[in-house]
Formats: sequence, C-alpha cells, structure tokens
Amino acid sequence: MIEQIVGTLGFIAFASILLSALADVILSLIWAKRYFTCGVLLFSQSVSINARHTNIPSADLLNQRLYSFLMGGYIFRELDTNTHGFRRKFFSFAPRPMLHGSVTFDFQKNLVVVKGYPAWFMVAFSIMWILIVPLMRLAEGVTFDRELLLLPIGYVCFYGLIVGILYVMDYYRLKYILAVTVDLWSRKHVAE
Repeated sequence: MIEQIVGTLGFIAFASILLSALADVILSLIWAKRYFTCGVLLFSQSVSINARHTNIPSADLLNQRLYSFLMGGYIFRELDTNTHGFRRKFFSFAPRPMLHGSVTFDFQKNLVVVKGYPAWFMVAFSIMWILIVPLMRLAEGVTFDRELLLLPIGYVCFYGLIVGILYVMDYYRLKYILAVTVDLWSRKHVAE
C-alpha cells in the first residue's frame, strides 16, 4: 500500500513537471497573450514618464538594444498595441532566465510597467521539491529524528539557493529592461 502511494506521488510529480514544461514551450512559441500577462507575479515595477513619444518602441528595437550576453536570454514580441511580451530564447548560450512577462506602455498615466512571471515548469518543480518529495518520504514510514529533520532543511536550503540565484539574476535583468524601455519611450533626449 505504501509503495503504491509513493509510486502515485512520484507519477504525479513527474507528470506535472512534464506537462508544465510542455505547456511552457507551446504557449511561449505561439506567443499566447495570457501566458505573458497572467500567473504567479514575482516582479512588477513601473516608472512614470513626464514626456513621451506618441508611438511605443518596437519589439525589434527592444531586441536590438537589449542584446548582450547577459540579456541575450530574452526575446521580445508585440502582443497588442501597447504591450510587448518577453521570453527566453530557446537557442542561446546566455544564462537562462526563469521569468517571462510583459512590458506595458500606459498612455493615460504615462507609465511603463514591467511584470515577470515564473515559467510553469518552475512552479511545478517548486511544488514537487517542497511538497511532494517530503510527502513521499513520510509515506515511506520514515520516523522523525534529529538527522532526518536536517535532510528536509537541506532540501529547502538547496532549493532556495538555486532559485534565489536565478531570481536575483532575473530581477536585475528586468530592472534593466525597465530602464531601457523608459529611455526609449521618453522624450528626454529630444531638443525642444
């Protein structure tokens, strides 16, 4: 009975990770707007602009201005008239981002808003690492003692370290995306 529970939990974890990774690939390839504008919000910042251009910067211009080894993991595409989506490039040697999202140009409030969401794979992987792996250990009938308590703490610390490093990298990338889009949309470089 216990082996069936552990097997079921393992299958659920494997299937959810596989399906979420497949959904990430398909939805980002077809540039589904809801994929880039909904989800678990991990980054959201906006900057107000005093004077702006009447048109927004194109996705091609953002791709050109934000192309570098550190930023090379992102590609931009227009989702609608005032929103660009961004995601990781599939074939790039740059460090892999974990966040995708959108850049919105708010004409009424003169705001540039950048939002970042984790890939669905990261959400499923987080649930597996933090919830399902400990449940599988409990289902095996493991008794709690001091040494066993250190193992889940080690899992969580290792997970937190890896995800924390990825998030810090993406945090500064998204801040840079915000700074460049504000610079491109503002009229501060135009002589009046």
